[in-house]
Amino acid sequence: MSQDTNKPRTVGDLIAKEHKEHFDQIQGIAKKFSEQHKAVIDSIRPTLERMTELTRIGIPEKNNYVMANYVPTDVLILRELRQLNAKKEKTAQAQNSDVVIVYETSDVTLNRIIDGKVYSYDISENGKRKKLLDLLLNKKGYIQTEDLRSLLDCPTNPAVAKIVQTFNDYARNTLKLKNIKLVDSKKGSGYRINPKIHIERE
Repeated sequence: MSQDTNKPRTVGDLIAKEHKEHFDQIQGIAKKFSEQHKAVIDSIRPTLERMTELTRIGIPEKNNYVMANYVPTDVLILRELRQLNAKKEKTAQAQNSDVVIVYETSDVTLNRIIDGKVYSYDISENGKRKKLLDLLLNKKGYIQTEDLRSLLDCPTNPAVAKIVQTFNDYARNTLKLKNIKLVDSKKGSGYRINPKIHIERE
């Protein structure tokens, strides 16, 4: 019976247990926000009461103040927790990957840093390689060869394979990937970004 009392009972308990340190910080921020919010409300309370009274008796208030940007404290906390979770997930993906590559969408290049040196692969000149990369990144999994053939406007499946092979060859040479393929394939499943590679879009 005593052991059950130590187990999280609600979603809030689970969140608090997982992010206790961040939750404590957020609670501190929320407390300060609540105090400041109360001070603001107290300062405008006479105006709010006047507006309420005028509305009750049917006289329109000339200067109608509306707290349009007010967000409840619990909503702010939830937003902060979501941001922390997203950041934690992104960090975990990078740590579990053998290779980290930055996809600079502004100049359409793939960049990898090794021992302080930047290696870059410019894919802006070949529209199909860029489109292949974007499709696979958005899918986050395998895409059937037939689907890629249609999306890349290729006449045959071997034409898709050729694009992937050329893409992998250039990436391996320019980004120093050695024997790691940027795009891997599986018979019956199609193509995907190699899970050993983590690509961050900037």
